[in-house]
Amino acid sequence: GCGLVIKKEKGGYYDRFRGRVMFPIRDLRGEVVAFGGRIIGPGEPKYINSPESPVFEKRRLLYNLNQAKRIIQEQGAVVVEGYMDVVSLANAGFAGAVATLGTALSEDHVRLLKRFTSDITLVFDGDAAGRKAMVRALEPFLATDVIPKVVILPQDKDPDDMARTDINLWRTLVSEARSIWDFMFDESFRGRDPSKFEHQSTILKDLAPMIARGNDMTVRDLLVERLAIRLGLSVDTVARQVRSRGEQVVLSQGQTKDYTESDLVRLMLFDERAIQAV
Repeated sequence: GCGLVIKKEKGGYYDRFRGRVMFPIRDLRGEVVAFGGRIIGPGEPKYINSPESPVFEKRRLLYNLNQAKRIIQEQGAVVVEGYMDVVSLANAGFAGAVATLGTALSEDHVRLLKRFTSDITLVFDGDAAGRKAMVRALEPFLATDVIPKVVILPQDKDPDDMARTDINLWRTLVSEARSIWDFMFDESFRGRDPSKFEHQSTILKDLAPMIARGNDMTVRDLLVERLAIRLGLSVDTVARQVRSRGEQVVLSQGQTKDYTESDLVRLMLFDERAIQAV
């Protein structure tokens, strides 16, 4: 069921989670559906989970959501990386944190959280890898009307460290979290001069496809206006780029349809000669 043991090829079994601290993973009803294990001491992988099963799909579950859902309804959700982050924060009095189960945040996760709140804060390391992860994290939100906020941690700090040493700084960072779009704009403009044509072009190539993929038309319009102001361009110029990039995204995802087959079926329904021809 929960994959606690693994069968050896030559017979016998061994403990999947040996040398690890165990964490029960519960569904929204509080039922244990799997286990996670964090390695004790150095080594990789840092975390492992039970194998997926009919009751355990990592993209549909968040660690601690069953315990935190009421607080999340009142105060919003904070998404961190690991079980120990959640546990340490809870021990320090911050009970509104959840964690993914070794996967990136997915659209299913966003829909799950949205059942309880639209106030979602994502936490990232302050290094280059953390900033790249932030860019990827925008993806599952583009199909929704949720705009997540972002906390960038101080260098060489994680939520577990901060829970143990400075929970007040953690609370301040969460309370002052900014929209992910603010960070996306700042990252794209970093080190570039928006008065120069080549830099304007690069920034547009960075941001226009992401803006185009958002489903909320009002948010798209507001982002286009903000980008136009920061680049010193007209709103129409930026809007054209966004529309163009949006069309390219649709083509690249193969969402254009070949209507030949459906047209033939409709023709066969109304013309017996078409049936005979087929």
